[in-house]
Amino acid sequence: MITFGNGHSLWRTDNGGITWERIFSGTLDGVDTLTLAALPRQHNDYQQTVFIAGESNGNPAIWESIDNGQSFRCRLTRDPDSGNGCLIDAWAIVNETTLFIGSYDGSNGRIFKTINSGFFFFEGAAAGSHPIHSIVLSPLTGRVTAAFDADYRSNHIIYAAIDSAEGGIYRFIIGTSTEWEQIHEIPTSSGLNQLAMSDNGVLYAVNYNTDGGMERCLAPSSAVSPVFETVTRGLTDGATLYGLWQCGNRLWSIDTTNVKVMTFVDTLTTPVVQVSPENNVSGIGNLVDNTVRNIRLDWETLEGATSYEWRCDSDTDLGSVSDGFHDTTQSSSAVLPPLESSTTYYWQVRACSPVLSPWSEKWSFTTGLDPVTNNLKLESPSPGAINVPVEPLFQWTGIIGANAYELIVAKDPEFTDPVINHTGGKILPSNAWQSDIILEYETAYYWKVRAVNGDTKSAWSATGSFKTMAEPVATGMVAEVTLTSPAETPNPNSSQFQPSFTTPASNQQSPPLPPASTANTGQSSVPTWVIYLIGAQVVMISIALVVILLLVVRIKRSR
Repeated sequence: MITFGNGHSLWRTDNGGITWERIFSGTLDGVDTLTLAALPRQHNDYQQTVFIAGESNGNPAIWESIDNGQSFRCRLTRDPDSGNGCLIDAWAIVNETTLFIGSYDGSNGRIFKTINSGFFFFEGAAAGSHPIHSIVLSPLTGRVTAAFDADYRSNHIIYAAIDSAEGGIYRFIIGTSTEWEQIHEIPTSSGLNQLAMSDNGVLYAVNYNTDGGMERCLAPSSAVSPVFETVTRGLTDGATLYGLWQCGNRLWSIDTTNVKVMTFVDTLTTPVVQVSPENNVSGIGNLVDNTVRNIRLDWETLEGATSYEWRCDSDTDLGSVSDGFHDTTQSSSAVLPPLESSTTYYWQVRACSPVLSPWSEKWSFTTGLDPVTNNLKLESPSPGAINVPVEPLFQWTGIIGANAYELIVAKDPEFTDPVINHTGGKILPSNAWQSDIILEYETAYYWKVRAVNGDTKSAWSATGSFKTMAEPVATGMVAEVTLTSPAETPNPNSSQFQPSFTTPASNQQSPPLPPASTANTGQSSVPTWVIYLIGAQVVMISIALVVILLLVVRIKRSR
């Protein structure tokens, strides 16, 4: 552990951090700063090398100890080309003598290697225009070639190929992987000497063995085991490829056996373009013997493709398809076997010769409705329901393939005179509808629905029946007024002037409410009890006026 404050210091613990011992101090002569410390992976009781990086008298330097930190020797780090100091930003310790260091000269990052503990370094290799923050050693042995994924900025995937006995292609995800994952295995007698990655993510690797050809993978970053195929088309017998250079979709390699420059143009790195059935189309096909037929898949041809593979299924996962629902063809179309009605199917196509192309997009279509059978079930009002509101909510199960529904409601089960008729141009867009027509009270009704998809219609559902609620009854009070004869002039102070009010008994039925207004009625009627009440109020006001008038006349006479 390196600490700072009153000079940098290097500390060592051998009991898990319980106690620490300082083994190197920045207060020593010739020590300016300490930045990095590392041990070789082989460090043990017999191999006790320790490395420290920092600055000495203003120059980048490495300190080496071979006795577990009891003593150190300083070596300056310099660029072998320019002689300038190489400040160590990152490093990787291979063993007690071999190190890789990363340095930045102000404009470029560079990697240097030493095999004598920093006594001198080999010529540096350019590593981009940014500072180097880390160097990681590969656990792979043999000659290793590497390539970055085309989408490296987001997935951080690196590929490596080795030419040793355990040869193959490996993958490592920076920030996620803890070890290299082998994604392609080749025979032990084979070897790979070069990798190349196209801009659209296709990985290539050359096999330097006789008749080894080239390995090709369309989706090496796939989480599922990537699929590799060997390309030998166009190579003569005994061809041995060496090196691989790529630009766009064209690759070059050298046939060392026949002394030829070979080129390969990969036109099958893009997916097939589908034509028909159009994506998400519905109501297609002809119903024959309760199955849908005469549906054909069409797609555009790909340059260089000699045959195609298609697959179709009612399951969105097209990885496992039933017999008869996948095949190969040399044309750009395929006729599907008989399908189920009112069912959604998914389909894809790709080139399969001379090499594979990516699968196309997953398109879908829905077959037409069966005019004989269906799965429509009436839900609301439920069969035989009573006390149903006069403006009921009609609801039924939807079926796949339907984009509209027809609804009929009538007083007779033969539907000879429908009171609600949503057919033809008045179809309903969903499997529920709130009635805007007021039905009659205490009346039995019958209803049914059927699905619609374009020009095809399903069979009618079973007929449902229901009975509407009774007409609601309102409760209230009606006043009856008894008056004296208008020919008599009653004395307001006498007992003869006695307006009487009669309250109906509690069990007396109040006047019924009139029927609610219908959608076709332009004006509403006034309930009878309201008219009675208004009349009573008018009579009472008239009597009050008569009383007041009599009082005024009497007062005038008394004067």
